[in-house]
Amino acid sequence: MLTAPSFELNSTDERTRLTIVHVVTVAAYGLLGFSKPYLVSNIAFVDLFIASMAMVYLVHLADGSSRSRRETNDFVLPTCLILAGALIATTRLGLKFYVVEDLVRDVAAFLTFLAALDLLRRSSDRVVRAAIVAMMFSVGLLTLTLLADGALRGRGTFPNPNIPAHMLAFALVIFVTMPWFGKVRWLIVGVTMMGLYRTGSFGSALQIITVTSYLVTVRLLDHTRHREKARVAWFGSIVVVGLYAAFAVQSFLNNAASRDASGLSAARLDRSGSTRFLVWENALDNFFAHPLGAGPGSSRALDTLKYATEPHNEPLAYLSERGIIAFIGLITLWVVLFRMTRRGGTARAMVLAYVVASFFRETLHYRHWWLFLALAIVLDERSPALAARALHPTAARQP
Repeated sequence: MLTAPSFELNSTDERTRLTIVHVVTVAAYGLLGFSKPYLVSNIAFVDLFIASMAMVYLVHLADGSSRSRRETNDFVLPTCLILAGALIATTRLGLKFYVVEDLVRDVAAFLTFLAALDLLRRSSDRVVRAAIVAMMFSVGLLTLTLLADGALRGRGTFPNPNIPAHMLAFALVIFVTMPWFGKVRWLIVGVTMMGLYRTGSFGSALQIITVTSYLVTVRLLDHTRHREKARVAWFGSIVVVGLYAAFAVQSFLNNAASRDASGLSAARLDRSGSTRFLVWENALDNFFAHPLGAGPGSSRALDTLKYATEPHNEPLAYLSERGIIAFIGLITLWVVLFRMTRRGGTARAMVLAYVVASFFRETLHYRHWWLFLALAIVLDERSPALAARALHPTAARQP
């Protein structure tokens, strides 16, 4: 059972303000599945709630009461490197609209995470549960929207089906590992998997495989004295599961009915893979031509890539658009995120899944990713098992 944080409210006004903050937080999680209506450019209705969370966080940071101050300090170095590299890259193009938009998205992504972490840490378990329930409704409606869309992979509603697929994959991870709702959560897990299947996303399957592999490996090593035997057993299991998965996937991809219904076809996989290699080669050429960056957002705005509007690879996108300095900032950010999450926790598994997926997609600006990560960190912090492991890491590995 998770435990609620202890804090005292000194007045009715403080309780009212906290209630408003909780409503805003829960609403932000509940509206994540709905990009529309757009207010201006890429700013959607849900961003109003996220912006409200960010403003409250900045107030807490200013008065010294922020619950995510340590994480804020850890973010200073990677944020400065990313913004410095991006600003240097802008000298080639000037402050065009799309350049400013990309810089704002960088800052907004980090503020979203730090604000959500601050507010969720202030919240009781009841509020955290409410945020998860809001996520369930959002995911359920998102899946229904995808199923009702007659276009392949739901393209009629979502021109880029990888965005809802990415969200559904990480929502699935939280639903499976959370400690609440009993049998009800397995119902929403099934609904989420239906939505994932509808998107036909290979990248989301890779995310789930990464999370599962990490969590199984850590738990296996934590429950044996003989770590060498555990490693042998783990590698043996990976080989067996890998062979079985290879045969199953090959059979599925070659099935005409499955191929037509989901878009998970061998032909699409081959086409997507071959195109990506050409795009990546093109992005590398752009980096060598402009080591300090061609400018944030330049790939899409100036059509600098021959076969796509974006590199479909986060590190290469940083190298080609923001330059080597911002790329170092991105790697530093990965290290910071890994170190701030707990060993064996859902949050660390999600960070690893994000890093793996980033080599095939650009997901750093996905608002749902940062909100889900903050939620996973809070759930891990309130987990008795992970708390014991954090206090006694050696003892936690004993059987």
